Amino acid sequence: MMLSKEEIDRIKQSHDLVSFIQGNGIPLTKKGRNYVGLCPFHQETKPSFTVNPKRQLWHCFGCGEAGDVIGFVTKSQGIGFREAVEKLSKNGGDPKPVTPHPQPETRTPKLQRLLNRVMEYYQAELLKDPRGLEYLQKQRGITDKQAILDFKTGFASGNLLEVIPDDGDIVSDLKTLGILNDRGKELFYDSVLFPLLDENDNVLSIYGRRIEDNLKNPPQSPFSKGGESVTHLYLPGPRRGLINRQAARRSKSIILTEAVIDALSLYNAGFKNVIPCYGVNGLTDDHLFLFNRLGVEEVYLCFDADASGKEGSIKIAEQLKEKGIKVFIVDLPDKDVNDFFFRHTPEEFESLLKRANPESLERSTSVSKREETLCEKTGHEGKHRDTSHIS
Repeated sequence: MMLSKEEIDRIKQSHDLVSFIQGNGIPLTKKGRNYVGLCPFHQETKPSFTVNPKRQLWHCFGCGEAGDVIGFVTKSQGIGFREAVEKLSKNGGDPKPVTPHPQPETRTPKLQRLLNRVMEYYQAELLKDPRGLEYLQKQRGITDKQAILDFKTGFASGNLLEVIPDDGDIVSDLKTLGILNDRGKELFYDSVLFPLLDENDNVLSIYGRRIEDNLKNPPQSPFSKGGESVTHLYLPGPRRGLINRQAARRSKSIILTEAVIDALSLYNAGFKNVIPCYGVNGLTDDHLFLFNRLGVEEVYLCFDADASGKEGSIKIAEQLKEKGIKVFIVDLPDKDVNDFFFRHTPEEFESLLKRANPESLERSTSVSKREETLCEKTGHEGKHRDTSHIS
């Protein structure tokens, strides 16, 4: 069915653009004849998003995006022109709430460059110091080195102070970032590290998981608090940035895990469409914005099998459903995803997904490759047998 120009114009005119955008959770301030605010489509600290109420048009001078109310819906919800028109026609002018782009914490370009360089150093250390890889491979079962590289994994060997210039400003900056604690010690000492990145691969935060060897003597570690060892650490500040955000670019279906190591375990097993949360309450605005912008349609929640994991799954499922995303909760027979793959195969995890949603299309690439190889061999052998029979 073709949409007439008159019908499209009617839909545009039936929506007040300023009210519609504000109804989507984007504050606007009147400035002269226009309204301005922070762009919901990219990170910025100075408002460059402008709405012209007379012309019913919006434009961002920062990222260059522009359009009318239909264009705003297509951009913010990741849908096509016809679907946007249908949504606007059905809702009678009431906007569907979307998640604006989370705006960054104040960090100077100098500090950002330093944090990026520090993470690059930690990534190089992972390949130099065997302890980090041994922990991932032997204790966590992460045997695919490409998976480890794809997650941009690093290792804090404790040698950072030996390689940085003898410059008081750098030490001070590292303390400001949280890389060094108040005593001048490395916060992530003896931990495998995973950077939380923005869409431009800038490091917004870092997650650290201590390797098991250090758990024997927790009081000697900078992670120790009152004799108890802290095994999970993040840089100070809010949880910002994502790991494996490219999954949402590849697929409209995403597996969400409770922990970073769990996501890496799934990736290692061939399930590439996986993104980690940061604990049972670790679904962030960055997750929601990404899912909204790229049009994620369904999410499989794969949290720990304990009480907190189940409660967290229910809470996060409600948040996602409010955004119009279908949610399926995966019931694990083991305590967590990482533990699951020590006892079960990728095929068995596919069965868990099917149990949660019989129409699931999520597959392991390793399983698919084995099936393709088997088919090729079977087909070749079958032809060979046929030829022998004829002769």
